[in-house]
Amino acid sequence: MSVLLQQAMSKAILRYSSGFVLAFHDILPERLDEFVESIRPAKAVPLTELVGRSKRGASTAGLFAITVDDGEIGRASCRERV
Repeated sequence: MSVLLQQAMSKAILRYSSGFVLAFHDILPERLDEFVESIRPAKAVPLTELVGRSKRGASTAGLFAITVDDGEIGRASCRERV
């Protein structure tokens, strides 16, 4: 990703975001690290913190949480049923 695009994304996220959740499916750790770095200075926080702040009416500006579904648990559960 170009430096200019990274800077533009960071500015937009901080300016217009009231907190958000990034949901990934089966992403490589290196790729996830790269993506998180590209949206700095936004700060990753636990999902429970982001939800808690939202429920209390506290600011979530500049914050985000990450969820990752790697598919492993689902596959294991399906195998156990069969």
